[in-house]
Amino acid sequence: MPMITDLEIRSLAATRTIAPVTSCYLDVDGRLYPRQQDLNRTVSRLTRHASQRVAQDRGVQADLARITDYVRAGVDRSSNPGLAIFACGAAELFRVVPLPARPTSRVVVAPSPALGPLEALLSGHQKVGFCLLDQQRARVVVVDWGTVTEVPLPGGQFADADEALAPAGRAMRSPVLRSTLNALHRNGEVDCVVFGGPAALCNEIDRQVHPYLGAACYGRVPLGITATTEELRRAAMGVASDVAYRRRE
Repeated sequence: MPMITDLEIRSLAATRTIAPVTSCYLDVDGRLYPRQQDLNRTVSRLTRHASQRVAQDRGVQADLARITDYVRAGVDRSSNPGLAIFACGAAELFRVVPLPARPTSRVVVAPSPALGPLEALLSGHQKVGFCLLDQQRARVVVVDWGTVTEVPLPGGQFADADEALAPAGRAMRSPVLRSTLNALHRNGEVDCVVFGGPAALCNEIDRQVHPYLGAACYGRVPLGITATTEELRRAAMGVASDVAYRRRE
């Protein structure tokens, strides 16, 4: 499911209807709700309480029922730990937005979509670049909105030592890796970069990146060069939370 764009957020904000809009934020993290029925109970409780507050509004009742049915039919929780759902039958609106972080589960019924929680979550979004290393190879991966993209390096998906790295403790034999990382950041394809692999190699690359990128480097993660898609997604969420915390300090 595609992430929401700035244009779509502005379009939602401009929604005008005489009928109320129902906004549902839902934490769907599998660690909190390991079974679908656990999530079903949560959404049923939220929509039931909201229904009691607007018992006389049949349109909102229908929107709440549609949200409940959508979640109970099963949602993909493998990529993103949260959902935002905006519904208004009178405006032919039903928009489901995957979220990169866990929201506080709630239902809001108001004259317009409740976008504050969505905007707050998106403001902390980070496009995370991973530079994963071993003694002979390098791998660069970008995680953006749960989408994992491999960045090509000379020699294929995994660059070999002659193209990307020297043996541990020695300088790189070519600028390929650092120029790739610098270009990703310069072009806005990553907001921050983390390293995974042997400490000596990570430190060597970290020291050689351009000062422009240096401020965007956020240390190391406990991932190896063969990290799976799910491991990268979860690590990216942790990095984004850490970046947001550091910025608040």
